[in-house]
Amino acid sequence: MYRIGLSDGSLFSFKCVYLPPEYQSLPASGCGQELSGGEDAALRYAASCYRTERAALRLIARAEQCGFGLSRKLESRGHPASCVWAVIAHLENLDVLSDERFALLWLRSRLGNSVSPRNLLAALRRRGIDRSAARRALDAALEPEAELALLRRYLRKHRLAQDRYLRSALKYEGFSPEVIQTFLEEAPAD
Repeated sequence: MYRIGLSDGSLFSFKCVYLPPEYQSLPASGCGQELSGGEDAALRYAASCYRTERAALRLIARAEQCGFGLSRKLESRGHPASCVWAVIAHLENLDVLSDERFALLWLRSRLGNSVSPRNLLAALRRRGIDRSAARRALDAALEPEAELALLRRYLRKHRLAQDRYLRSALKYEGFSPEVIQTFLEEAPAD
């Protein structure tokens, strides 16, 4: 992190990571140097990104975030979209921000509910998690025992009849064939 004071009295902090490649040598240039318009704009942009990063880190410190949700929160607080996405890319590279980690934690917090895997995936997609990351997180969160418990809660809530359509209804809701088979084998026959 660098601090720069300009002759007009402006003082701001920035990180070189947010400077365009052609301006990466600016901080090492020394004192008393006159800045061109492009250099001034690059430094101000990097300073804006640094302020956005600090706001993002405060939000992440409170709770795990996903990229899409974090971008909406930062933009609603007045941070420029270009800075928001630069910061998100930087924080993802540092593994401070991870959509998959967010998805896994979010799923684990919802496994006690009586929803189907299909509904869980749809909820993650609405939160901006891409399909493949959501699927990987769901596969990690739903070990066979956890999925079987989820299936039982789902059936208790929705009171689906154990008829010839139950298997296809559960498959449609995203339950794995193995867990459906395990449930049907242990369920008493009518």
